[in-house]
Amino acid sequence: LFIFERQNLIIMKNLFILFVSFFSFVSCNREDSPSIQEQILGTWQLDNISQRKDAAIINLQNGGASFEFSPSQLKISGNTILSSSGVFSYEVKNENYFNSDLSEPKSNILKFNNQKFVIEVAESNNVQILILTNYSDGRIIYRFTK
Repeated sequence: LFIFERQNLIIMKNLFILFVSFFSFVSCNREDSPSIQEQILGTWQLDNISQRKDAAIINLQNGGASFEFSPSQLKISGNTILSSSGVFSYEVKNENYFNSDLSEPKSNILKFNNQKFVIEVAESNNVQILILTNYSDGRIIYRFTK
């Protein structure tokens, strides 16, 4: 009986340690990933703007602009198809692009100067990439690097 109780105690202790370790690991990983708002901060150089409409892809602009995100403002240097140079307040929300009242599907949305874009941030070969997609006329896709 003593051996059985001791084995149960050891098993319970190991399960507790495993549970605490797992919970700590999950908690740390959530804190380590920056929000989309934090990921877009800084200056992004425009690579190109393309439009996808009626099964065609058209290149609208190569370079010529930069977007600089601070915590409260967006400074655009150089004109683009959908925006002119200037300083704008902006907001980032997680909502449905077409109808903010719908609960699903949600995307990270950038809003400024009566414009709305779906935000995607990625990294390729140690280069950060920002994709902003607007659905005003087909899909207008801004591609930036940092």
